[in-house]
Amino acid sequence: ENLIYAVSNLMRISYEEKMYDKAIIYGEKLISLKKINNRVKSDAYFFIARSYMNVGYKKEALLAYKKLENDSNREFAVEALYYKALDDFDKKEYLNSNLVIEKISNEFSGYKKWTGKSLLLMSKNFYQLGDAFQASFILESVIENFDQMPSIVNEAKKNLLKIKQIESKKNSSVEINNWVMKLKLSILFIINFFSIFIYSQKAVDIETQEITVKKSFNPKVQIAKKIKSKIIIPDTLTSKIENPKIFITSVPVASTFDPSKG
Repeated sequence: ENLIYAVSNLMRISYEEKMYDKAIIYGEKLISLKKINNRVKSDAYFFIARSYMNVGYKKEALLAYKKLENDSNREFAVEALYYKALDDFDKKEYLNSNLVIEKISNEFSGYKKWTGKSLLLMSKNFYQLGDAFQASFILESVIENFDQMPSIVNEAKKNLLKIKQIESKKNSSVEINNWVMKLKLSILFIINFFSIFIYSQKAVDIETQEITVKKSFNPKVQIAKKIKSKIIIPDTLTSKIENPKIFITSVPVASTFDPSKG
C-alpha cells in the first residue's frame, strides 16, 4: 500500500508540474501494480489520458479515456465522453458526435464546463451537416444560458459571428432564413384560417321543388265481415230434471201439554 500511495503521489505531482512524460510513466507503473482498487486505477487512466493529450498523442489519450467512459467517477466519465465526441467530429462522423453529446446533455447536465463545450461542438456538427440555422440557434442558447462561464460564451459569440459572416457572403444569412421561415409559416396559417372561415360562412342554397297531386286521398277503415249466424256450443255436462217425491210418516210423541189449561 505504501508503494501504491508513493507512486500515485508522484504521478499527481508530475502532472501538476507539467512533466507529462513522467506522469505517464508513473501512471502506467501504478496500473501494473497488483491489488490496486478501481478508484486508484481510474485516477491513473485519467492522468495518463490528460498527459497524452497535452503532449499531442491523441490516439494514446483516447485509449486511456475509453477506459473511463462508464466510470463511477462522473467527472472522469463526462470528460472522456466529450473527447469521444470530439474524435467523431475530427473523423467527420458528425451524427455520431451529436449522439454522444446528447448523452452528455441528458446524463451530465450538472457539469457545466463539459456540457457547454459539448454544445459548442454540437453547433459545429450541425454547421458541417449544412444546418446553419440550428448551429446558430445552439450558439445563441449557449450565450444566454452560460453567462457564468465567460470563456465558453466568448467562443460561442466568436463562432456565431463567423457563421453569420459566411452565410451573408452566400446571400443567405441566418436572419434572412429565419425571417423567411417565419413568413412562410405565417402565410400558411393565414391561408388555412381564411379557408376554414370562408367555408364556414358559405351559404347553402336549397332548391324549391313542386309536388303535383293527381288524386285526393281519403283514408277509410276497412269494413269488417259480419257474423251471419248464431254460434251454438253444446254443453257437454247435461242432466235430466226429475219431479221430487214427498213422503209424510206419522210418529207417536209423548207430551204433557194440555190445551184446556192454556
